[in-house]
Amino acid sequence: MKKVLVVAMLFGGLLAKAQTKVYLGARVGGQLSSAYIEHTILTTFITPDFITGYHGGLFAKIFTKKRDAAVNPGFQTGFFLDRKGWGQIFPETEEPKYKVHLTYLQLPMEAAINFGRGKTKTFFTIGWYLDYLVDVNKSADPDPVVLEDNRIDFYTYQSDRDRKLGYGVRFSVGGQRDFSFGAIHIDAFATYNVSSVLDHKSFKTGIPDLTNLYTVGFSLAYLVPFGKLDY
Repeated sequence: MKKVLVVAMLFGGLLAKAQTKVYLGARVGGQLSSAYIEHTILTTFITPDFITGYHGGLFAKIFTKKRDAAVNPGFQTGFFLDRKGWGQIFPETEEPKYKVHLTYLQLPMEAAINFGRGKTKTFFTIGWYLDYLVDVNKSADPDPVVLEDNRIDFYTYQSDRDRKLGYGVRFSVGGQRDFSFGAIHIDAFATYNVSSVLDHKSFKTGIPDLTNLYTVGFSLAYLVPFGKLDY
């Protein structure tokens, strides 16, 4: 952690002399996540549900040019822990809700369009991200007899079979306010994993070939500005 802080301070010092405006800091937030689970050929009897999650990590916003108009494009990225997953409910049974919590290291890369000239600005972003799975936490499996009697399908993440690397898209809208002590960034966002979490191997296995995570949530960030650009 000390090495990361030293690198960040050196990087900030270089940016302070450049004709750019960079905001560095930390971002945290909460979210709801679930999964789209289907088989292209077979009919699946699965009822996904939302579970709660969170994210947090280092955050950066970068601006390299000030335009005459009140619209200023930029770029934002970071490095986060992102805890998401899905739930499954079992209608007309007494089985409790099943939950799969997957914790990823996430690297987002987003274009940001900012509106406004003063200390308060609004924005929207669009971009993509890479995910790498670092932890899995699952509920106890439901009773297979109950599943068979009620014709309910059940599939969950298996570390020896399924994917650790993923990618997806992210959209957000929000606002930022500059103060004497730094900047506060708030946004509402949605993400969608384009890659499937489960590896179905082939259609013969019956494992759903479409298992795409999606989230909705909010973020709050504290940022320190660097650079000479009058953004």
